[in-house]
Amino acid sequence: MPDRAAETRERSDLEESFSDGGDAAVRIVYDRYGSMVYTFCRRTVGHDDATEVAQDVFVAAWRAQRSYDPIRGGWRHVRTIDTGVDVDYFRPTSDPVVSDRVLFLGSMDWLPNQDGVEYFVREVWPLIRRARPGATFQVVGRNPPPPIRALGDVLGVEVIGTVLDVRPYLAEAAAVVVPLRIGGGTRLKIFEAMAAGKAVVSSTVGCEGLPVTPGRHLLVEDDPGAFAAAVTRLLASPNERAGLENAARRLVAEQYGSEQVARQFDQICRDVVAEVATVGAQCAVAAT
Repeated sequence: MPDRAAETRERSDLEESFSDGGDAAVRIVYDRYGSMVYTFCRRTVGHDDATEVAQDVFVAAWRAQRSYDPIRGGWRHVRTIDTGVDVDYFRPTSDPVVSDRVLFLGSMDWLPNQDGVEYFVREVWPLIRRARPGATFQVVGRNPPPPIRALGDVLGVEVIGTVLDVRPYLAEAAAVVVPLRIGGGTRLKIFEAMAAGKAVVSSTVGCEGLPVTPGRHLLVEDDPGAFAAAVTRLLASPNERAGLENAARRLVAEQYGSEQVARQFDQICRDVVAEVATVGAQCAVAAT
């Protein structure tokens, strides 16, 4: 299996999204959504000067912003909202857990997921199987390409592919793994697993940007041996697993449910409308 980390790092890493024309691509996205916000403000406030505020607001769903420089995009105001998950849809169930079942959940037509799963099966899975010979690993996610489907030939590995509902697979899992080495994004699948009350073992990249505490809400390891040891420990220790599951579910349910995040976005919209109204009033006074 090819090692794709080196050959795709520059193309996949978020830092590179602002180089070699990346600014232009991001600017297109900004302009499109800026236009949408302007239209909203224009209809709400009824003043052409809505553009003074509307095109100066950008909402990002990632608080870390380690590779995000709003000045380069020409934006003076950047506001963030948290990653949110439907905690009613993803919730713990009474369905029995399959002993020693490990799950990866994610779109398999995304290169970072492909790299992560290949790496896990090649470097980590043999160590887990050595300690837990009956362990099984399921890969659930849409459109797995042939190299990923071929991983199903490895002992204990099952490539499920596209499913209508991921929740039954989450319910059966004793542990969920996120062994990503490259790529960006909001890591929504981790929050979904946590909302479902599942213990997660992730790489540093895999949970990057999420407001989680390693050792409390999930386990974080990057070395293959340490990653395998963390998974094996959870499979062998229902009590430790339950502690992570309860803390993870509580964190997401109390702070990062869809309703809480929707209220954040609603408040941003209200603030923008208020600012636009102020600009409009100032312009009206100046014109008299």
